[in-house]
Amino acid sequence: MITVRPELPDEYRELRRDDLAADLAAIPEDEATRRWWQLTAPCQVPVPEAAPGEWRATAKQVFLME
Repeated sequence: MITVRPELPDEYRELRRDDLAADLAAIPEDEATRRWWQLTAPCQVPVPEAAPGEWRATAKQVFLME
């Protein structure tokens, strides 16, 4: 569920993570998110290694720090 934290302005949203599927489904319904996507979409370019229709590609793990 996406909720508004009372101490923050309405445009700040918070994912509660108790129902991730519902959170993800609600994101495109948020007006502020849609406006942000309109502003940032022209800045995004898929990497050349990405599969057709994808933006990112899987990278080989180089380091593991535990």
